[in-house]
Amino acid sequence: MGLVGRARKLLRSDGPKGLAFGLVRTVSQVIRRVYFEVDYCISDFDLRDWEWDSSRPPVEGLEVHVVESEADADQLALCGYEDFREVTPLAGRRLACGAVAFCAHVDRVLVHMAWVALDVDGKRTFDALPYAVDFANGEGCSGGSWTFPRYRRRGIYRHVFGWRLAYLQSQGCTLCRNATRTDNLPSRRGQGVFPHRVIGRAHLRMLFGRTRWTEYPSDRGDA
Repeated sequence: MGLVGRARKLLRSDGPKGLAFGLVRTVSQVIRRVYFEVDYCISDFDLRDWEWDSSRPPVEGLEVHVVESEADADQLALCGYEDFREVTPLAGRRLACGAVAFCAHVDRVLVHMAWVALDVDGKRTFDALPYAVDFANGEGCSGGSWTFPRYRRRGIYRHVFGWRLAYLQSQGCTLCRNATRTDNLPSRRGQGVFPHRVIGRAHLRMLFGRTRWTEYPSDRGDA
């Protein structure tokens, strides 16, 4: 249902070009199950004494909704907003395990999705990378973001990332940690406007289901 729903969404919102882009991405994911190699940077975002103004969305009509449960998702759908569970694989399982969803809509059409976690069970549902997050001592994590192609390069990722940090802060977290692919320049630029420190680099290698994760200390204090 998730793949079919996403395909329909891409065709409806972005036309044949968007659908083709999604198809290429899906095929790439299948190939990665055989062989995959990528580098990450691991970053800490200090939430102590941090303030952020969410009142200026970068796109007219943009609304961000925080979804903590299936009941929240049901209510959002009842209000006429596109149901993210129809286009996001395993969304229900993620919510059941404690992950929190951030849904961005423009005129009630879903344009962006992202997640945060306050414990290891929630993190595992959207981010299986084995970097350490000290949830017991005020750390949270974020990840699992996706912006539909038509709405990319419009500042939506950056805006919703601010929402994610603000949410974690409101839950008592003093730090947000995440891992971002080093070649994912749009996400790194979006994160770069927020105070942070790159604490390490990592290399992931997967071959026929066997995974090797290696972390290295960072030689820089920024992205």
